[in-house]
Amino acid sequence: MRRAMFSLAAIVAAAVLLPGVAGEAAASKSEGAHPASEITLKKYRGEIEIGPVEGQVELECEPAGGTHPEYGQACERLAEVDGDFSRLPDAQMMCTMEYAPVTVVARGKWQGDRVHFRETYSNSCQASAKSNEVFDF
Repeated sequence: MRRAMFSLAAIVAAAVLLPGVAGEAAASKSEGAHPASEITLKKYRGEIEIGPVEGQVELECEPAGGTHPEYGQACERLAEVDGDFSRLPDAQMMCTMEYAPVTVVARGKWQGDRVHFRETYSNSCQASAKSNEVFDF
């Protein structure tokens, strides 16, 4: 009798607790289905964006992911400037004075707002340094 009451109590507890747990799991899964920010980053060889593509990655933030090699770091740095690429501080990097221009382009959305950034730098190292390594790929 005691065993039957214990089993019944366990069944009632599970029936009460499981819907809440399942609901939380479903909510977190649906929240993670679409990142808050999705941006395509491209690096073109040359001074215009019709030259050969030197590199292209996808960056997703909140949650961080994508094909960017340092997506977590890139998302943190963009979060500090609210997704405004023009406000990214310079990284502390030493670059050569070589002139091999690259044009970087960012297109997508940051927190629901459209993003479009385009800038030409004297070389890939400068592109990385001037973007706080967001374009370091």
